[in-house]
Amino acid sequence: MPSIPIHLPHFRICATSLSSGYIRIHAVAKKKMAACPDCNTPSSRVHSYYLRKPRDLPFSDQRVCLQLRVRRFRCLLDRCRRVTFAERFPDFLPFRARRTNRFTSALRHIAFALGGKAGARLACKLAMPTSGDTLIRIILATTLPTCNKPYADILCCRCR
Repeated sequence: MPSIPIHLPHFRICATSLSSGYIRIHAVAKKKMAACPDCNTPSSRVHSYYLRKPRDLPFSDQRVCLQLRVRRFRCLLDRCRRVTFAERFPDFLPFRARRTNRFTSALRHIAFALGGKAGARLACKLAMPTSGDTLIRIILATTLPTCNKPYADILCCRCR
């Protein structure tokens, strides 16, 4: 299969494969070290590996399933309560998330434009199948921007 022009921050793409409507992208983390989330001590001592399979934006009308080989590190600080920890990629893939940030962002735009069921129908047509309930959960989890001025200050003198 030819190479796919896709950018995965913090990862090196090892292989790609096409199977039953999915593009599977196998990648490994590039960083040599990770910091413990509790004590913030950097560690390069690898404990083990595990596979994360988040969904990403579709490519050429094909669903994309990432297969990311993520490392678990040992915390080097003796008094830290966390013995092992997994490396994290908050700007790309939140902790324990099943979707990348960019995939969730695309679903958020669909959810705010169309809502639950209609948004789910459009997302399915765009090779991003999801449920209407998931779109509603994405809406509810979104923090809205705050306004600096109260609404009364925006009104003109005649409207008050």
